[in-house]
Amino acid sequence: MALASVLLTYLASNWLKISLVLVVTYVTRYYYNYYNRKNPLPGPFPLPILGNLLQVNSDFALWADTLQEKYGDMFEVYLGSQRHIWLGRADLVEKIYSASTKSNYFIHQPDSHGGLAELDMADKGLVLNCDLNAWKLNRKFLTTSLMASSFLKQSFDETKARFAEIESYWAKFGHDKEFDFPKWMTRFFTDTTMVMTTGRKATASSAYYQELSRELNNDNNKNNNNKIEPAETEVFLDHLMTWEHSMKFFVLIPPILRHYILYYYNEKFKQNKAWLDEYLFGLIRNRKLEIERTAENVPLHMNVLTLLVIANTPRGMKAEMKIDVPRSLTDKEISSNMLEVFAGGIETTANSVSFILYYLSKHSQYRERFLQEIQSILGDDINTPLNYEHLDKFVFLDAIIKESARLNPAISLFFRTAANDDTIGGMDWDAGTMFFTNFHGIHMNKAHWKDPKEFNPERFLKGADPIPKFALMQFGAGMRMCPGRHWALLQIKTLLILLYRRYEVELADKNAPLNHVYTVVNHVYDLNIKFTPKYK
Repeated sequence: MALASVLLTYLASNWLKISLVLVVTYVTRYYYNYYNRKNPLPGPFPLPILGNLLQVNSDFALWADTLQEKYGDMFEVYLGSQRHIWLGRADLVEKIYSASTKSNYFIHQPDSHGGLAELDMADKGLVLNCDLNAWKLNRKFLTTSLMASSFLKQSFDETKARFAEIESYWAKFGHDKEFDFPKWMTRFFTDTTMVMTTGRKATASSAYYQELSRELNNDNNKNNNNKIEPAETEVFLDHLMTWEHSMKFFVLIPPILRHYILYYYNEKFKQNKAWLDEYLFGLIRNRKLEIERTAENVPLHMNVLTLLVIANTPRGMKAEMKIDVPRSLTDKEISSNMLEVFAGGIETTANSVSFILYYLSKHSQYRERFLQEIQSILGDDINTPLNYEHLDKFVFLDAIIKESARLNPAISLFFRTAANDDTIGGMDWDAGTMFFTNFHGIHMNKAHWKDPKEFNPERFLKGADPIPKFALMQFGAGMRMCPGRHWALLQIKTLLILLYRRYEVELADKNAPLNHVYTVVNHVYDLNIKFTPKYK
């Protein structure tokens, strides 16, 4: 006891000196390892514990481009204490984006921080799933659902129906009004994604129309202070966007910072995820009851939830949902897949359309060529129906979509981890090395593209210069390529054809800059558009 008492007394009276010794020892060891690291590469100078996190600005993709311009196509960054090798040239990522399920780079990031487990995503869904067997199971179910012809045709019809809905709202405002287009697109794709994921009609566009109407009325009645509760869809959308932002928090921030210094945000994000889980579980339970109560000879609405529930059942066989696995998905697995469909089906698609509108408004020669393509396929009568079979004929529109995605990919950055020792960029790397791919850096690399900053859809037409493999990664690449790419393209093409066929589309301010910021996806904001109807 006496010895313990002496020791405690010493520690109490010398805690400052001891703390200083520990800090100096840690910092010395940190920089010793840094200066003796394997394969030193150029990159920003890191700090202990934080690495380069303090240097990250609000636009992560812009920061990546700035670093690539300064340090070259292969450099290093420390996010916390973890070293990441960043790659910005197509030939550097060939191994990383192998399509084989035996790829050395299946795992995006090992859950060493425990953040994915806290979000219950380490072995769920597709995007950040670290369990190969669980990922394969989810991939089979989700890919089969999103590529089923019954699903795609239903989505085509729903996209046209939702376009007719927002047209009716625009008409009520009058055609001399400017619209903040990205906000409309977020609501539009919330509605299409909700109905194609759950079978339930959402009200995001309707709620936004009512919100704008109230704002106009309040401008005329300054004393109107009535508070309107947000619609269910708007509440869900807020929770979904919070979840998207939380992924970066749980993946990048070390646990010591999350659990102590940033404890408030850690708990806030976990509670937000719990709300989403409960909301989706309710949808799943209700849909299962609806299917049970629906006679076998009555057709079902072919949405993602329905297809996942009926997979490997007699009803599923008729809907192309025969999957060679011995079981169905659990409610938790269905919920995780639905959540990722919402995340991938709303913001990425909505912002892709906004980028395209901006570029077509700035480049009238390509807009006119697109209009000529519409006329050549559908004729002069704007009331001629657009059919599902028409979509594959829009070759120039495909080129426009690719070129817009090259300049501003929906997802600009992603990461993979080497499972085993490997050679990348002529250097030998140990298992566990993390590689960040700068998609935008590759898309803008002069080694692959002539005049990379220019908007030129013709580079994707037949007869143009060949495009190097992995020089364009619109939907990622390899075994983890986006399973919803056909659905996304279908919606984007359908919407753009309907929009440009029925309206003259122009920027409200012809000199307006392209305002966008990269968070988890590439967001367009303050893009005001004027629509002049071609019909009478």
